[in-house]
Formats: sequence, C-alpha cells, structure tokens
Amino acid sequence: MIEPRVEEILLMAQEELLKSGMMEMAGSGIVLTGGGSQMEGMTEIVEDVFQMPVRRGVPVHGASFGRGQPSLTEGGFAQVIQDPKFSTGVGLVLYGAAHQPMAAVEVQQPRGERRPGIGKRFVGWMRDMF
Repeated sequence: MIEPRVEEILLMAQEELLKSGMMEMAGSGIVLTGGGSQMEGMTEIVEDVFQMPVRRGVPVHGASFGRGQPSLTEGGFAQVIQDPKFSTGVGLVLYGAAHQPMAAVEVQQPRGERRPGIGKRFVGWMRDMF
C-alpha cells in the first residue's frame, strides 16, 4: 500500500546522492538502519531502485565509547539496543562520546528550590477553583 510512496522517496534520495557525488561512495552496497528498514519488502525495494546490494544494519555488538571505556553493549542493555530502530540513536551516542571527552561534559546541578511541575500546579489550581 505504501510501496509507491517509498519508491518515490528512494528515487528522490537517489537523485540527491547522484547530484552530490556521494553515490560513488556506496560502491559495495547500502546499509539500511532504523525502524523503517524492518518493513516487509524494504530491502528488495531499495535494491530495485538503487541496483546494488542492500542489507539491514544493526548497532555493532561490543561498540564502545572509546579505548579503555566501557562497551555500550555490555549487560542487559545490549539486547535492547541491538535493534535496527535504535541504530541512529546508538550511532549518535557513540559519535558524540568519541568526539566529546567525558571530562568536558558539564553536569548541571539541581537548583535549591524548584518550582512545582505542571501536574502539581494544575492540581493546585483545581483545588483553588473548587
């Protein structure tokens, strides 16, 4: 049902890749990531449009924040993030960690007295009204 729209989007992506000269960089094929890559028939549609090998990608097992740092896929968290729908998020976290030393990350300390959240304010307002 959505196949014609998917093909249209892929053709637009192909056109942009050709214009930018990036298509030559995909010499060995295309890796699909994200939740959309799990749609039935997606790999085949992309192969038809781009005329090259296509596979689904998943976050790499054992990916870490850098040399000497803990693995992102250690423990129970590993099974959760090794799903194509988390590929973009995992990739961004790994990229950010590799390019931003952990010591340089500023942690904001909580303020002394915080204003109540919207839920508490709403409940308070309702009490005042009735």
